[in-house]
Amino acid sequence: MGRSKSRDRGRKSKRKSRRKSYSSSSSASSRSSRSSSSDKARREASPDDIYDRVENKSPNRERALVPASAAAKSIEHDRPPPQMVNDPYVARAGSNYNGPEKPVDRWQAAHPFAAKIAEREANQRGGFRGRGGYRGRGGIAAQQNVGDIAARRRNYTCGVPDPRAPKPQELTGVPELDKVKIEAAKLANQTDAEKWRKERDMRFENESAEDKTKRLTDRQARKKQRKKARYLEEQQHVARVLQKPLSFVQSIMRGEVPEDLTEEPPPPIPERVEPVFHHKFKDAMNRAYRIKFPRSFFLMYEFMLELSKEDPLNELVKNGMQMVGPYEELHKCYQSPGYLPDPEQCMQNHMRYRYYYDPPELLVCVISVRDHWHVGIYNDIPQETASICVSNDQRTGAMYSVAANIFGAVKIVLYRRTQTLPVRTLYEALIEYCERNEIDFNRKTPDFKRRDMLIVNKTANEVGFVIDDYNGFTEEKEQELVNMLKTLKNSHNQGLIEMHLKPIKELYYQAMKECDAGNPGMALEVGLSLFADGSPCSADLTRQLLVSAYTRCDRDLFAEIIDAHLKDRRKTLVSRLDLVGGITFASVPTMTGPAYDKTAVGEEPKELSVQDRLEMIKAGVNEPAKPKWEGTKIVK
Repeated sequence: MGRSKSRDRGRKSKRKSRRKSYSSSSSASSRSSRSSSSDKARREASPDDIYDRVENKSPNRERALVPASAAAKSIEHDRPPPQMVNDPYVARAGSNYNGPEKPVDRWQAAHPFAAKIAEREANQRGGFRGRGGYRGRGGIAAQQNVGDIAARRRNYTCGVPDPRAPKPQELTGVPELDKVKIEAAKLANQTDAEKWRKERDMRFENESAEDKTKRLTDRQARKKQRKKARYLEEQQHVARVLQKPLSFVQSIMRGEVPEDLTEEPPPPIPERVEPVFHHKFKDAMNRAYRIKFPRSFFLMYEFMLELSKEDPLNELVKNGMQMVGPYEELHKCYQSPGYLPDPEQCMQNHMRYRYYYDPPELLVCVISVRDHWHVGIYNDIPQETASICVSNDQRTGAMYSVAANIFGAVKIVLYRRTQTLPVRTLYEALIEYCERNEIDFNRKTPDFKRRDMLIVNKTANEVGFVIDDYNGFTEEKEQELVNMLKTLKNSHNQGLIEMHLKPIKELYYQAMKECDAGNPGMALEVGLSLFADGSPCSADLTRQLLVSAYTRCDRDLFAEIIDAHLKDRRKTLVSRLDLVGGITFASVPTMTGPAYDKTAVGEEPKELSVQDRLEMIKAGVNEPAKPKWEGTKIVK
């Protein structure tokens, strides 16, 4: 045990001695490093190298052991070139000292944003307290400890070096002695604005009391005018942000508008002035289709007659289009003397070229021979002339208000086509014909803009509807209806269809209740959205909503069209020539289609007895009366 204790004591003493040696060696090295750093030369030089030759203020301490004579001989050869010392205490008048920045070179252009950058850095707050770009008190301001010397340099030398200012050698550095030269330099460097201010001050000093009163009065009036202009700018800005008229904002700021008044009444809608025109088949076509055709409809056919008298309907085929529907009836009137379209065939005429998503307001006049694109006139009310032309490509139920008349629609199509010779020829001929007959082929005519003001809501067909005393759905409710229809379209079995139809049926019951109360606007909006969606699951709801709404709005023609369309809604064979025997398929019997329902109108045809046939023969009737084209019998 004793030996082990003595060993421990010996080890501890050795460790202590090692520590002492380590500490002594480290302290010696630190002392040596300090002494070596302090032995380095401390050189002070004047920054006035531009005008004076500068000598070293203190000799090099490393050469202190060299004899004085040897040092004096070598000092001329070893002297470094004069340097600009960025030290405020050594700066003298005429030096290009610039504070904490580098020396300024008078031949080098300044940075364009140098003043802004310096101002921004000076205004920045410090890290902990004070102002400046650095941590601590004051930041940059604390480092700009320049005293009065730099200020004297700026004041007494007027920004020297300056070729027009007196040289620093001519200044003494004493303000009293240099005052005359400094004033002369200031006058030489004076700008026009400074001269104007000096003249103004002298004028103010010599003016009379009356002139001073008048000047101050005019100045006060100008101040009020500027304040009024700034106030008006603020009001205009508030009106733009709130999307309100300026008068509304001004009245609110005056306190004249009550709190419950949120908006001004809409601007008045101008009255529609329908141009009076004469055409020999105008009344016959209006009776056959029970709508009013615009003047541009008949002029388009006459324009095609000018281009091709033999086949005007197919003149557009070389440009990818074809005139169909009512133009076929008008063509018969021109080609067959004495022919007039039959008013009893009204439903059949309206069903010709009626595509899957076409609402009853649309009557197709021009189709594309390449795809399912088509365009036609759009009558919001049967008793009024159509004010726009609408197109659709049968991909979705969204329509596009392409122009105000047929000429504008064809012009836009030709303009967007590849500019081949036939396209360009037809385009120039159409423009020339419109100018000759005073036809406005622009897209937004006064009638087009008037309809935009009358639209209640766009609905899913993007064209909208027109009706009185109805404000339409809000954006949230419209989006809710869109989501309902999207969910219904994605239903893949009968159970999901029935489940997703429940919220739509609730909306349907609410719309029908409003319709029965004499407000058909909601039923019309919901019905058009359901029709534009095109889901066969909601066909019955669509029929009930639209037929009821059109009947209440005195648009019975549209009610009959929508009922006939929903019973024969198709995406192919839209000409429906198969219903009249125009298209046959070999041994397959002629397709009558689900729409040709003889029980839908009136009574079913009965078998005639012999006595009835004899009476018909006496009356001169050889065949029994054929059933009318299907439709809904409107009972008000």
